[in-house]
Amino acid sequence: MLENITSIIFDFGGVILNLNEQRTYSALMQLLQCNAHDLSRSVAQNNVFRNYECGLISSDEFVAYIQSLAPHYISAQQITDAWNAMLLDFPPAHVELLLRLKMQYRTFLLSNTNDLHEKAFVQNMKNQGIKHSIHDLFETVWYSHHLHLNKPHVEIFETVIAQAGLNPEHTLFLDDKEENLVGARKAGLRTQLIDKETSILKIFKNH
Repeated sequence: MLENITSIIFDFGGVILNLNEQRTYSALMQLLQCNAHDLSRSVAQNNVFRNYECGLISSDEFVAYIQSLAPHYISAQQITDAWNAMLLDFPPAHVELLLRLKMQYRTFLLSNTNDLHEKAFVQNMKNQGIKHSIHDLFETVWYSHHLHLNKPHVEIFETVIAQAGLNPEHTLFLDDKEENLVGARKAGLRTQLIDKETSILKIFKNH
């Protein structure tokens, strides 16, 4: 898999950062007093999650929309806490691995994320006592809400390939969602799914 690889693009949540998206869905359902179907329908009506992930609406607009769905008043802080509930820890072993890999490959981060999550995981890393910032661990960091594009659309992969001057045939993309790998392959990238059986620590165990 790593033969002829010179560059590696990592997804963030579920690959480097431990993540539990169900925690956020459960917290939002409790706040909004709705079930999973109603939450999905409400959010899908105007594509608010994707718009927020692509930086097309602000955090204030996102929070106000969630407030508009509630049967009673809920504060911006309650929504922020529920939204960030999915973000878990950043394993120190991942930090150490990424520092080693950066010395051997061109390494990058490409994440579907948003303003509230970015602020939260930056603070969480500091709270964990991690001395390195995200930007210390990679040559370049790309977030969907800065690029105004998101995975799995091929355009986001073509954008990062162009910006970094990458050769897709020699670039490996790792993600925990198969649909994102499909988009990456359309852009010519080599791909690897990350799951419980295949972690980055296992893939790069000899690095």
